[in-house]
Amino acid sequence: MRTFKICMRVIFVLVISISPAYAAEAEIEKALLQLFDNNDISVFLMQSKSNEIQEGTYQVRPGDTLDAIIQLAYGRSAIRKDVLRQAFVSLNPSAFRNANPNWLLSGATLKIPMAEDIQSMLFVDYSTVRDRYPVDTRSWVRYP
Repeated sequence: MRTFKICMRVIFVLVISISPAYAAEAEIEKALLQLFDNNDISVFLMQSKSNEIQEGTYQVRPGDTLDAIIQLAYGRSAIRKDVLRQAFVSLNPSAFRNANPNWLLSGATLKIPMAEDIQSMLFVDYSTVRDRYPVDTRSWVRYP
């Protein structure tokens, strides 16, 4: 009987000491629910991600995929996704393991490719080629 009374006293002391923590947690939860009432947190997160992308960089979070980031950055762009993937990898080589667009590293900061980056990746600037390898074309055959 005496051990029973001691156990009950210990349980009573534990319940009393834990109750304020639970009460404080419940108050915080209630305040958060009131704060986000009629607000969808996913809309807020998407808006903050798109604001970050508009600044020209994006901090990769766990669970992000390159295709999802491309969708956020370019929407329904006419540029093929494989070209955009290649642009991201070439502009941010340290953000991808083995230069593989499927192995995006969490925590990396991606630089969003601009039109000039994609253009320089796709097209060769022939003026630099001509300067490097001068060729006399006067003897070449010309067709009308």
